[in-house]
Amino acid sequence: MSKQTKRTILILLISQFLIMLGMSLIFPVQPFIQKEYHLTAFDMGTMSSIFALCQFVLSPIAGQWSDKIGRKPMMVWGLIVFALGEFIFAAGNNLFWFDLARAIDGVSAAMFVPASMALVADITSIKDRAKVIGWLSAAFSGGLILGPG
Repeated sequence: MSKQTKRTILILLISQFLIMLGMSLIFPVQPFIQKEYHLTAFDMGTMSSIFALCQFVLSPIAGQWSDKIGRKPMMVWGLIVFALGEFIFAAGNNLFWFDLARAIDGVSAAMFVPASMALVADITSIKDRAKVIGWLSAAFSGGLILGPG
């Protein structure tokens, strides 16, 4: 692999890790949010699952868009949308804003994850492809694991 390919892969790994960290970041603070804003268990369940729902629904669409407009623009916009969602969550003061932020973060993951996998397939040789996709998967899981921490 060239030096530029290795650099690109490192940026992808860090970005993927941060997005998944953002997904799981809310879990340890949910009891405090529930108590502070007098939310129900259903409200909290919705807040937890809306990220994954948005990512599930929009990933195939975002993957098609990344084929049309390019991997890099899709990933850059995905990261911008992610930052917006995280800001809204931090500034939120009621269930609507929390759920909106989680939905926005799910959209950002749908924009970033398929495009990053496709970019890896584009820039790696067949020999290295599975290894690098494994690294992306590890970054994904690592963010989910460390988010609550």
